[in-house]
Amino acid sequence: MDTETATAVTDVALSAGTFILGFTVGEQKTYRTWTALFITLALAAALGALYHGVDKFHIPAIWILVSSASVASGFLFLAACLCVTRPQWKWLHWLWPLWGIVGILVGGLISSYPFFYISAASGVCILISMVVLLKAPTKLARNWIYAGIAVTIFGLVVQETTNFEGLLSRNALFHELQLIGNFFLWIGARKS
Repeated sequence: MDTETATAVTDVALSAGTFILGFTVGEQKTYRTWTALFITLALAAALGALYHGVDKFHIPAIWILVSSASVASGFLFLAACLCVTRPQWKWLHWLWPLWGIVGILVGGLISSYPFFYISAASGVCILISMVVLLKAPTKLARNWIYAGIAVTIFGLVVQETTNFEGLLSRNALFHELQLIGNFFLWIGARKS
């Protein structure tokens, strides 16, 4: 399997797995932000599969959508962590659409720059989330979310440092690790 095909296949797996996580995270109002996060991550992966897997979709317009959804998921992750940290502030659970819109706008603005900028924008959201989570009342939830962050960061390091082909290509490995990280985030969300 060539690298582009492997990237597309693992994007599809990431999208399907994350989509399932989004709809099984829970039915309480407090899980709404997590559901939005997982659905946005699944959308970004599905768009990535189109971009990498279908030649006619390997165009800048699709890349802008991938970038926008990827950065929006970073902002939604920050919103979800704020909800974990302050569950008593019910109004926080209604702000996630604003965080998502800001992420879409930022992602669209930086889509023409190298992928590093997309990762950096999401990385800033992750770093702020890590600090915010220090005040989380549920230590078990916080630890699972930190585990998800650790696997995601490890995936980014693997993506930037490996140069294998096929299912072990840098993007494919990142997608495989990201699915594991998303599962850890899902557990953390369920424990919050």
